[in-house]
Amino acid sequence: MACAGFAKTVYVDMAWGTTSRDGSTAYPRLYTNDFGGLNATDALVVRLSPPGGVASYDSGSISLSEWSGDGPFTRYAVISTTPCDFSIIPSTYNYKIATNVFYSLQVGGGQQAGKFMMQPGVPYYLNIKNRNQYDQQSCPVGSTCNLSIDFGKPAGT
Repeated sequence: MACAGFAKTVYVDMAWGTTSRDGSTAYPRLYTNDFGGLNATDALVVRLSPPGGVASYDSGSISLSEWSGDGPFTRYAVISTTPCDFSIIPSTYNYKIATNVFYSLQVGGGQQAGKFMMQPGVPYYLNIKNRNQYDQQSCPVGSTCNLSIDFGKPAGT
């Protein structure tokens, strides 16, 4: 997978039952440097695939924080059903612009305030670029811009 306009695309398939480096599945943590590293002009795409036939009103979450890099740097993040898509959809809680990115997630059910709602059985992509709210590069060329990725699936899924 390659996102147009980026030097490299770091792709992470965050399986619903992901296991972290330390063997934990309760709240796994992955690191972009384990997937080739994230640099100033790279994109990060994290695939999330809630299983079909399930729903949960309990929250899950995904968060990304500086890890082993030169930051903190501002990130522009969008959840979409399309990889490499940075389109903002108003009223869906699908985008964040922050140094540490955090999303509350739900699978199915009625939309809850402040949570990004995922449909069961539909793959989603968390697309990240090192850009600020003015679409200016936030991580200087030559810097390491790695992130840790923490994922907690909604209960019952």
